[in-house]
Amino acid sequence: MIFVLLSFLITIFFPILSLIYNLFCFIFIKNYRKLFAILLSISISSIAYVWNPAENYDLYHWHLEMLKFSNNNFKYLIEIIKNNFEPLNYFLKYIFSKTGNFNLIQAFVSFFGYFEILWIIQDYSKKKNISIFSVSLVTGFILSTIQFVNFISGLWFIFAIINFSTGIYLEYFCNNKKIALIFIVITPLIHISTIYVILVYILAHIKSDKKIKSFLLVVLICSMFVGNIIVFIDKMINNNIVHYIRHLYDTYFLQGSQYDYLHSGKNFIFSMFRLVFVLLSVYIVEKKTNVKLNRKYLLIVSIFCVSTLVIIFSSKIYIRYAILVSIIGIPILLELFNKKITKNLSLMIMFYIIILLYYIPIQYIGIKAAKIPEQVYSNINKNIFSLENGGIHE
Repeated sequence: MIFVLLSFLITIFFPILSLIYNLFCFIFIKNYRKLFAILLSISISSIAYVWNPAENYDLYHWHLEMLKFSNNNFKYLIEIIKNNFEPLNYFLKYIFSKTGNFNLIQAFVSFFGYFEILWIIQDYSKKKNISIFSVSLVTGFILSTIQFVNFISGLWFIFAIINFSTGIYLEYFCNNKKIALIFIVITPLIHISTIYVILVYILAHIKSDKKIKSFLLVVLICSMFVGNIIVFIDKMINNNIVHYIRHLYDTYFLQGSQYDYLHSGKNFIFSMFRLVFVLLSVYIVEKKTNVKLNRKYLLIVSIFCVSTLVIIFSSKIYIRYAILVSIIGIPILLELFNKKITKNLSLMIMFYIIILLYYIPIQYIGIKAAKIPEQVYSNINKNIFSLENGGIHE
């Protein structure tokens, strides 16, 4: 218990140091892994909380929206929801806006988002007696490849797919379909562009093998011609939801300053590496080991891998689905690294190291560019000054 007590103290007074300590404890202290998942999530969310984003970050615009909510009543919220189709997203903004502390929104979302990921890792590890070696590699992979600044700045899409992944895990590994359905249903209510993942989930429940294979073929073809299909439907059907989906397609697939950046250089190559890495992991775990995972679960992961690879050359949204593939594939990755070192596993570990050698510096660069360390340090100094002066500070 001394590790737990020490963790509480470090988390409160030294949030950046607590990241390292709580991560270490989460990996190596099996008996209290769930508790350290909570403490590590608190460490991450406390850092997210003190960040005040510059104007070029999405979170800055979410704060502006919350400012409008703080000055309006519930009727204004209903009008916004009618035009944007993301009720839970805007409801959370509205609720937190009324506290007057807008930074609570990123603390809330980052806490629950990271806790759900860590909970899946610890729960599966406990059930399947996964090795510390495997837990350390998978935890490192997930925390490195999900760019912290992108998550807490954008909030909604990554939070939505984390909830979807949690729902999938609850259904196929905990046999808790009722709670799983809640997580899956709220996914598009957080971010409407996740309608695609809901469609895959629904159609993957078709029992006939022939229908499943036909569906997979349709998904691949539709992925290649998604733009033409959306434009055609938008012209044929005069409906607000259809128009909004067309708007999302134009915004997330085709436009934006990040399109060229995401389709050039190392970022593009290593995103493809991540997708191939998970797809190969599915193949190795299923064909080269005695592990038998749920067939529908493997189908869902495979569909997301393949369809994301198909759109990778024509859309910038592939980067978001690469994150989904990583999170939803956590049980597969845990099983992959839980085996004795073989030729296949050695190659996958080399693949893994190459990916992390790219993403860890990217993580650092993003955090530094957002000036998060300076803001955390400044906040710590304010707290210390407040304590030294009896809790009164300017």
